[in-house]
Amino acid sequence: MKICPVCGSKSSAEIMYGYPDLSNEQLSKDVRDGKVAFGGCDVVVGVEQPTRRCNDCGNEFEYMMIE
Repeated sequence: MKICPVCGSKSSAEIMYGYPDLSNEQLSKDVRDGKVAFGGCDVVVGVEQPTRRCNDCGNEFEYMMIE
C-alpha cells in the first residue's frame, strides 16, 4: 500500500506508460478499480517519471528514471 504524501490517502494507482491494450479485460478492470492509471505514450528518456497517482487528489509521486 502506497500513501499519498500530499493528502495521506491510501488509495493510489500504478502509472502505466506506453500504448495500452484496451482489449485486455484485466487491464480494463484494473483501471476501473483504480489500480492502474495511464501516464501517456510519450516517455522522455533520462527524465524521472512518476510511478503512482493518488486516486483522491491526483498527486503523482514515487518517481523513477526512465533509461
